[in-house]
Amino acid sequence: MDLLTLSCSLSPEDGYKAFDVDTICTLVQKYYPMDFSDHEKVKLPFDLRHFLFDARNLSTFKNLSSIQELCSCLASTG
Repeated sequence: MDLLTLSCSLSPEDGYKAFDVDTICTLVQKYYPMDFSDHEKVKLPFDLRHFLFDARNLSTFKNLSSIQELCSCLASTG
């Protein structure tokens, strides 16, 4: 249940209203610690804040309503 709750913070719905940098960092620390280097973990909050700013301002990332749509958009834009 905790994993699902934390994953909800990735949702782009309503202009990334639920997107929470601290919660995403907790998700990484608790469930994906081996997938990120120590350097990446330190850098992650800054990268996420930059992403959130860009996602709210770039037309490519606006009007997304699901994590699946966000992942597809990220994959297609590189």
